Amino acid sequence: MIRFYAVTIWPTLHKLGYQYMMRFDDDSLILSPVKYNVFNDMRRRGAWYAYRTLSRECPLFFGEFVDEFIASVTPKIG
Repeated sequence: MIRFYAVTIWPTLHKLGYQYMMRFDDDSLILSPVKYNVFNDMRRRGAWYAYRTLSRECPLFFGEFVDEFIASVTPKIG
């Protein structure tokens, strides 16, 4: 699985003509409506990667890292 996602999937999708892909793990759920086209929104923003919500797998040990990472990659406005 790791090799497929890290290496194999990208050239395969490119050869098949895909511009975008979406990944869901077997424990992923969509629990509320998505009222916009995710791919059109990414194209408009020039985004290479997106996520809809944050899930902390282990907030006691990992949550602080996630908060710091998000703060470091979120553009500062103003």
